[in-house]
Amino acid sequence: MKSDVLIIGAGMAGLAAAEVLSSRGLTVEVLEAQERVGGRVYSLGFFRNSSPVELGAEFVHGKPPEILNRLKEYGLKTQSISDQHFIYNQDGFSEMPRFWEMIDKIMSQLSIRGENDRTFQDTLESLDAPQESLELARSFVEGFHAADLSKISTMSVAQVENSPDKSGAQDAARICEGYSQLAHSIYRRAKRNKAGFQFHRVVKEIVWQPGNVWVSAHDLETNHIQSFHARTALITLPVGVLKSKPGTKGSIRFRPNLEMKSKALQSIEMGSVCKAVLRFREPFWLQKLSIRDGGFFHIPGVDFPTWWVNYDEKSAVLTAWVGGKLAEKQIGRATGDIVDSLLELLSDVFTINRRELHRLLRSWHYRDWQSDPFSRGAYSYLSVGGLEAQEKLAAPVADTLYFAGEATHLGGQTGTVDAALASGARAAQEILAVLKTVSAA
Repeated sequence: MKSDVLIIGAGMAGLAAAEVLSSRGLTVEVLEAQERVGGRVYSLGFFRNSSPVELGAEFVHGKPPEILNRLKEYGLKTQSISDQHFIYNQDGFSEMPRFWEMIDKIMSQLSIRGENDRTFQDTLESLDAPQESLELARSFVEGFHAADLSKISTMSVAQVENSPDKSGAQDAARICEGYSQLAHSIYRRAKRNKAGFQFHRVVKEIVWQPGNVWVSAHDLETNHIQSFHARTALITLPVGVLKSKPGTKGSIRFRPNLEMKSKALQSIEMGSVCKAVLRFREPFWLQKLSIRDGGFFHIPGVDFPTWWVNYDEKSAVLTAWVGGKLAEKQIGRATGDIVDSLLELLSDVFTINRRELHRLLRSWHYRDWQSDPFSRGAYSYLSVGGLEAQEKLAAPVADTLYFAGEATHLGGQTGTVDAALASGARAAQEILAVLKTVSAA
């Protein structure tokens, strides 16, 4: 049967598009390589009524209506997190009340510099600013933007950090029920609207001509190739997958080739992130560090330099985070070795016996997003000269192929869940406009 729309990927962009299109009575089929919805939103279950473990997106940054309106509609709640920041050195921990002020002073200079675009690394080396502020800005862009400083465009950083709808790194909250509950809520609504979802379907090839799309997908459950036919297709795959080499797991072949998309992708990079979540029996760190729930501490010069805390009556959790080039160094390391090194670091920093730490450790979870063949990274950023690449990637092809995902969003929120949701809704409206015109004819 020929569908109206085939959606490739059941991440947040694909879900948002399926929700809109199915509500308008179109026949929608969603193909997802994994066994779940959400993509890079990935929450694990509750542990004795404690907070869910977020292996993917964790924070709602700022006040994005794409998320907040849905949370209200679905009855999901948020909890603001602390904006405390501490830094560790040889003398122990010290609070940084001017953390954002120092970073903002660096970021504010980016928008007024008139030279041509260059890497953020080159820009930092040219700025006359206190070394502490430069180091904070370097660590922030590596962590928050998940970027290699020798690649990321200075102008793209300035565009995000100085835009009216900037992503709100210093104004963040958690979804109490877990981010995946938002994904599941959108999925359930699309299902009620008769959208079809096919899991464990790895798309291998997309053959297209104006008004027709044929998709070949590997059914991981039966090990057979299935074919799907539609009037249009919406591709919501991560940049890391779109850029993957032909023949590698998760890669897709377009026939005819999409040269303009390939050129756009040359200027869009996929940021690397590794994340470890360690659940302890009690918040032992409070003996050394007076940090509130949601607070951050930074340990410069180590493999995982950014940490934050999450604890209540039933849970005491430390999350270790590394992004950018530092995260690439973790590729290939055994998970057990990484957890051992994190415990060793905590033992040194908090002067607590490692045997005692092992006794306190209840569970741990680790996610290396660049090693996931269906994401190949965490979220996107622009390389030098790439300010127009997002618009080119987002542009429809012959009223037949459409593109969505955080990398296609033009509102200054690249890399966020709200960007993915907004892009899916935008692409859905583009499809509706064309199919409505075709139907009327």
